[in-house]
Amino acid sequence: MAVQPLPASERSEGCFHCGEPLGSAPVQLALRGRSQDFCCAGCAAAASWIEAAGLSAYYRMREGDNGPRAQAEDGAGLFDRPALIERLSRPLGGAEAQRELGVRVDGLRCAACSWLVQRVADDVDGVDIEQLDGLSGRAVLRYDPQAGSLAELARRLTRLGYSMSPRAGAADQSQQLRARRQRWLRLAVAGLGAMQAMMFAWPL
Repeated sequence: MAVQPLPASERSEGCFHCGEPLGSAPVQLALRGRSQDFCCAGCAAAASWIEAAGLSAYYRMREGDNGPRAQAEDGAGLFDRPALIERLSRPLGGAEAQRELGVRVDGLRCAACSWLVQRVADDVDGVDIEQLDGLSGRAVLRYDPQAGSLAELARRLTRLGYSMSPRAGAADQSQQLRARRQRWLRLAVAGLGAMQAMMFAWPL
């Protein structure tokens, strides 16, 4: 099928993937039958991967005409150090040997970024994102050390222009947050019970 170039009125001076200036020699790639311009081969490769993975909705969901590209350094190597990751994570109860780890994802700029990160994680066996705050980039991962590869998730995100790094003490903070929520829930239930008791005790 012939590739249809974009009309001059629809062409942009920014990279289709990251929005950076194209420069004098942009890289061109056909996406869904239309030629798109990219600032570098890396952005073109990222767009090609997104298209092949069936995640092209990312570009429709982005805020604005062009999406971000993170400039944070690659932190994937940290996830290849099992002793470090084990120290920063915490075991979860249950029959399965799962653990929980807090991470930070740099480069999130809009809802489409969060959506894409979630879809990439869904494609990595043994790794699930339990929580992801698109504003702060903080996330909580649940993973199986025997079946899941955090390093693989980090590398895939890096190829897309994001950077994931572990957060020290984040697992403990997550546990404390859940405990705080449970305390508030117990207080609320106790308060409702006290109100009911007062209603029955009120003299007629």
